[in-house]
Amino acid sequence: NVSQDRMRSNASWVKIAYGELGVTEVPGPKSNPRIMEYFDAVPGSEWVKDDVTPHCGAFLGWVFTKDGRGIPKEALRAQAWRAWGQPLKKPRPGAVAVIRRGTNPKHGHVFIIDDVSPDGKWLYGLGANQSDTVCIQRYPVSALFPDGLRWPPNAPVPWLPPAPRGTKTATAGVATGAVAVGVGGQVVTNVVGDAAALPRLS
Repeated sequence: NVSQDRMRSNASWVKIAYGELGVTEVPGPKSNPRIMEYFDAVPGSEWVKDDVTPHCGAFLGWVFTKDGRGIPKEALRAQAWRAWGQPLKKPRPGAVAVIRRGTNPKHGHVFIIDDVSPDGKWLYGLGANQSDTVCIQRYPVSALFPDGLRWPPNAPVPWLPPAPRGTKTATAGVATGAVAVGVGGQVVTNVVGDAAALPRLS
């Protein structure tokens, strides 16, 4: 039930992540069972009791476990993904990105890159715990950690041809108000805005 016609990467893990668009935290004392499944996929998260707990790392742990790939030892921590897989020099759809969050050097946020803006200044991140839901959110490339671009282990890195001079790289058409079909065929509005708009990120 997932519309994949706008995906910029046909990687298996991206398709899995797309299938989770629209998974949202439950207000109040209850929790979304799906989000709790994300935590269950990550060792060391037994202490988690609700879906309000930052879960961007847990979401990626669930995605890559489902895809049959290894995950970091402390996958719940966003910055643990900085040492995972293969390093990349340039952002590309399908890669994992780890960015800074706030002024605390221990904080961060991790997501899968859905697309890169034509000017190369923005990443469109497919991730969880973004405005309390799994959605696509815009982040500045300048927020990346120096080693914050990763490619899954044991997965060949696709060649990324340079764009001809004077042309713009095609984008996935992500814009404010764009929609995608999420879990169970539910139509969800992709949240596209600045990283500063997000109150809770792991």
